[in-house]
Amino acid sequence: ALSFLGRLGYARAMPDEVSQTDLQGVIWDASLIWTPTRLTTFTLESNTDLEETTQTGTPGYIKRTTSLEIATSWTHRLATTLRGAYEMRDYAGITQFDKELTLGLGVEYLFARSWLLEAGLEHTRVIGSNAYTEDEFHLGLRWRR
Repeated sequence: ALSFLGRLGYARAMPDEVSQTDLQGVIWDASLIWTPTRLTTFTLESNTDLEETTQTGTPGYIKRTTSLEIATSWTHRLATTLRGAYEMRDYAGITQFDKELTLGLGVEYLFARSWLLEAGLEHTRVIGSNAYTEDEFHLGLRWRR
């Protein structure tokens, strides 16, 4: 099965401080979901947001994100998710442009009727004026009805 959801618009944020430029641009939200089997789902998403910042000389940035997620249920108890995302941040009024790449892997194990044990690993790298690398690991217990 294949499904698509989409929304297109235009956003404009006008800061109270007259020395700063307006933050404006075309925005969208789109999702394409493909389920080739009952056990595997591919999700391609793309969206745009306007984000405020406290950085000097700019009211904020336009954030454009595209991601691909592959979710697979190996058994009725075990599922994995592989995710990759690419994000661009274009700051208004200054020449700063940041890029972010994130890769992640998640595992869920249903060990009782309503209880899940989940774990995930995510690696993020930001390239630009505020460059950094981040690795995150989480382990959790989730209850669902």
